[in-house]
Parts: sequence; structure tokens; C-alpha cells
Amino acid sequence: MISHKHKFVFVHIPKTAGTSICSFFIDCGAYKHIGHYYQTHDSVMDLEITNSDEMNKYFTFSFVRNPFRRLVSYYNFKKNTKYFPKEISFKEMCKKIYKKERTGIRDRNFLNHTRGCCDYLKNENGEININFIGKVENLQQDFDIICDKIGIPQQQLPHKNKSKHKHYTEYYDDETKQIVAKKYAKDIEYFGYKFGE
Repeated sequence: MISHKHKFVFVHIPKTAGTSICSFFIDCGAYKHIGHYYQTHDSVMDLEITNSDEMNKYFTFSFVRNPFRRLVSYYNFKKNTKYFPKEISFKEMCKKIYKKERTGIRDRNFLNHTRGCCDYLKNENGEININFIGKVENLQQDFDIICDKIGIPQQQLPHKNKSKHKHYTEYYDDETKQIVAKKYAKDIEYFGYKFGE
């Protein structure tokens, strides 16, 4: 999402409160969209925000999430859609992500949407250098900082696309914990996440 009015770029990583954030900006008039374009999940490189002198003047930000929690949220959200085979268990999904296999012929975005947060944020040099990275775990507090930076009054963020499920730790066994720890090792190390937080 790019707002030329308020000169910001939001890198929307799947299942990191992005729909809530985008909805807020649309409702307050900071961004105008056509159709569902605002819901695209473009990476830093997709947006080419590091390749333009003009874009370098914009405030860039994103949100990240504990990968163990993020995958459970993704699983519970996707299993209620027509694109995700109902018979696939959480463990099977984790294995497919690790092996980079699609879940089904109609699930075109599966591998893209389950990339690590670091993968979304790296520029063409493999560096992460956007202005601010908030955490879903501190959502409102970090979003208030962003509002101050871009000159928009602080408001309570709506909660969109919330999936209902057990505590995320209950979905894991030793095998799936190991799979996720390996697959998202960069996110876990870079952002300081742990299982059970």
C-alpha cells in the first residue's frame, strides 16, 4: 500500500494484521483504492521502494508476527476458504510449506503467503532497511508510533479477519515445532521470537 497523500509505504505481510491496518487507512481517507488492490501482499522488492529517489522520501513500515502463531492463524483462516483442501491437517500444511509444495491446484498464493517476514522485507541487496517494523504482539502501541510519524491522529485499530482457534501452542508437536523453527529461522532470530510467547 502506497499513500502519496501522506507519503508512506506499508508492506503488507499476510496474517500480520494488515487487513486491519489497510481498513483503517481507507476509512480515515489516507488511501483510496480500486477493488481489492489494497489487499495485495507485495514485498519491498515488488514495490521497488528502494529503487526510486522519490520513494526514499516516504516513511516505510511493516508489521511482523511470531511465526509459530502466524502459521496457526493462517491455517485457521485458509481452511474456511474454497481454495484450501479441507482434509489437510495443520501438520500436513507445515510439511508442505517446508517442502515448498502447494496444498492444492486452486491455492495459487499458498507458497507466497507463507514466506517468512524477512523475505518480504529484504531489498535487492538482501538487507532490511525500512523505517519501522512493528510487531503484532504490540499492535496498538506500535501503530500509534506510525500514526505520529505520518501525521494521522491516533485511533483504536479495528480487528479484521480474526480467526477463532485454540491457543497456538496446542497445534504443535515436536515435529511441527522443528519444521517451523527451521523454515522461519531468520524471522525467529532477527525479531527475537520464541515458541510459547
